[in-house]
Amino acid sequence: MYTPSGRNYTIAEYNNARRLAKREFGLKISKGGSSGYLPALEDIIKNTEIVSDSDLGLVEIPLKKVNGTFQRARSTSFAKNFLPLLDEHSEFARKWCDLFEMHQNEGIRDPISVYEYLNWFYVIEGNKRVSVLKYLDAFSITGQVKRLIPKYDPLDSDIRIYYEFLEFYKATKINMIWFSQTGSFKKLLSILFNNYGPQTTEATAGYRAFMNDVYFPFRKIYLALSGQRLAVTTADAFLKFTDRYGFFPQITEKEHKAFIQNIIQLLDEDSYRSQQNVIVEPPKIILPRISDILNPPKKLKAAFLYLGNKDDYSWNYSHEAARQKVQKTFQERLETTFYERADTDERVHDLLQQFEKESYDMVFSTSSICSDFTCKYAKDFPQILFFNCYGKEQGDNIFNYAPKMYEARYLLGIIAGALTKSHNIGYIAGEKIPSVLAELNAFSCGVRTTNPYCRVFLKWTGSFSNPVLEDRYAQELIDQGADILSYHLDSVQTVRTAEKNHVMCMGYNYYSTDFFSTSIIANAVTNWEVYYSQMIYDMLDDNWWNFFDLFPYTPKTRFFYKGLESSIVDIADLSETVPVSLQRLVKMLKKAVINREIHPFAGPLYDSTGKLRIYEEQIITEDTIQNMDWITDNIQEVKK
Repeated sequence: MYTPSGRNYTIAEYNNARRLAKREFGLKISKGGSSGYLPALEDIIKNTEIVSDSDLGLVEIPLKKVNGTFQRARSTSFAKNFLPLLDEHSEFARKWCDLFEMHQNEGIRDPISVYEYLNWFYVIEGNKRVSVLKYLDAFSITGQVKRLIPKYDPLDSDIRIYYEFLEFYKATKINMIWFSQTGSFKKLLSILFNNYGPQTTEATAGYRAFMNDVYFPFRKIYLALSGQRLAVTTADAFLKFTDRYGFFPQITEKEHKAFIQNIIQLLDEDSYRSQQNVIVEPPKIILPRISDILNPPKKLKAAFLYLGNKDDYSWNYSHEAARQKVQKTFQERLETTFYERADTDERVHDLLQQFEKESYDMVFSTSSICSDFTCKYAKDFPQILFFNCYGKEQGDNIFNYAPKMYEARYLLGIIAGALTKSHNIGYIAGEKIPSVLAELNAFSCGVRTTNPYCRVFLKWTGSFSNPVLEDRYAQELIDQGADILSYHLDSVQTVRTAEKNHVMCMGYNYYSTDFFSTSIIANAVTNWEVYYSQMIYDMLDDNWWNFFDLFPYTPKTRFFYKGLESSIVDIADLSETVPVSLQRLVKMLKKAVINREIHPFAGPLYDSTGKLRIYEEQIITEDTIQNMDWITDNIQEVKK
């Protein structure tokens, strides 16, 4: 047992740990953009949608994967390296020293309690135990683990890799390996199956042998050769090793050190070429690999359904432009076709029967109306995956996607409110559905931000494409004093009428390079190819198998919903009519929306009947936005 002189030794060790903590704290602060304190999970996930949590029970946790604490209040006791910052005379220091001595005498045995998020661990209870063991450079600690799983985001590479890890962990219970590229976990799992056979939960001896005889020895040699200085994970390097030399059931320094040194050199050269932006031209003639002959790359067939004509220079055209881009991106690995006027139940059902006969893999329904039709029959075509824009229905082969276009509409409203001189803005919309109402209300909120005296005068056409009626309504709104027009339609007739009358207009989902009007002062655009490229990529990479297997009936995981924070939604084509000062304001507010410092639907917000719909400081949910059935009090419906 420790004597008083032993306690002095312990205090000296604590002070040494504190010196290391203060040095780490100073380094992080000097680099900027960092608090220097231990990360707190409650800060990390405060704006993250968690779709599942599960208890993993007692797990052996590698200490290098223990990244922070759960509570912000506890984070300031530690630097980012988990070493203590508080004075040696504090109660915290006394308890830290007690744990240090306990470990020296008998070892720290009590398990800690942690959350696992993206394969990092955050301590709920046991922070000082982790701190002591990290200081002593221990390898692992036992913990009661609760896993928090974020909503699947096909545009976030970290989350995509994490979902692959979940499948890998379910099969192997290995949590000490991480990759930086998608597809790697599946590749390693295949290697393990081939060499050890599929293991059950009760019999994972083969995987333990892999870690003890193969991976840990590789890791030890790799780190000793300074492999950690490379911008790849140890697991990335291991896969590179197996690609070049094959799989060894046992790795030793004597036999494999030279191989691993060669891998480090190759990775170094790859990194240098990447930094120098060197483009290596492929040979003019490429002979097929034997593996490609035996297992040719998958070729997908995808159909795009448009409610109207593809050349409307608005909604349908934006999807058609995206289809052409993804076809060019994936070339011979993808075959796409499009079908216009998918606007009736019978038409869609006939097309689905055709797709079944022609072995289509994916169908993109590019409007909520098309989506209603495909959902009706999706269960009859289980071999096809349906991706429904603004879809609401759930099913084993149904995914829904939509842009947060209301965020872009909010910014357009800010511009319109600032530029109108008559305080009268006209708005023409198709049908009273939630997505249309949400965008309309966001636009009106933007108008109110810069012009609280302005009103938005609204006319409904009853359909998304009726150029004759749209022309008439636009002219009526102009005649009634509107000096700016906006619209939510699948045609650009409103723009043409505005141009004829020399009135400013807000564009919607069209590309200025293909259709130009001097009336347009700003556009709300959706870059659909970002969605489509990711979905198609995941299909080619077989990632949907993981997705279905993990969450076959979880609706939240089946709705891909992105806004200004991604490159999917944006405003574009600001004209010279918009003053530079206003452009700067819009840029600032766009950043604030992305950072969630402001919200387009900030309360208090009343509807057109005077009813309070959103309270002051209320955080409105996306579900509420997706189901809006009212209009704000600065919108006035104009009857026919």
